Amino acid sequence: MGSYGNPGSDNPTPNPIVQVGLEALESDNFYFVENPEEQYVGLYHEHEDGTLMIGEGVMEVDHEINSDEIIFQRANYSSIQQTREAVSDIFYKIWFEYTDDDIDILSMQTTIRDGIKQTGRTEDEPLVFYKKDRNTLENRKDLQGDIFEQMCLYIFDNDITELEDLFSISIPEPVDGKTTYKIQFFNWY
Repeated sequence: MGSYGNPGSDNPTPNPIVQVGLEALESDNFYFVENPEEQYVGLYHEHEDGTLMIGEGVMEVDHEINSDEIIFQRANYSSIQQTREAVSDIFYKIWFEYTDDDIDILSMQTTIRDGIKQTGRTEDEPLVFYKKDRNTLENRKDLQGDIFEQMCLYIFDNDITELEDLFSISIPEPVDGKTTYKIQFFNWY
């Protein structure tokens, strides 16, 4: 016999349908849990515990959970962009709180020199102002890469919204006169 609400369990747990008639479009990136390479497009419903299943569903019905019919939404670039922005905002906040006035702000700012955007400027060069400071050339490079993406995906997948206390800056001893600062994430795996 199958289970209700808790796949693989012998103890049925109430898990009624709480949303019906939802529609997965191709651009929504829904895939089958049992076959993550097979995309699902069509109607689906959501159970109280967050399980998403194919088919329109009927409100408040508590039916057997068939693992072959469970779907999940795979994150894509645009779906986790808000998470990337929130994390990078925390990074900058931590960095500027730590460095306070010990930082050479001009070295982090962007200017246009010889018709090309460049990071680092002198006081007499014009400042290129962006909506978000992380859009400067050097900072864009710093906030891209596998580890940053994995961390943002982890935060997105686990629906972590309270980020303030999950990061801190660590300052190891200088090596060859150079100090490398690291931001630590305390909720990782």
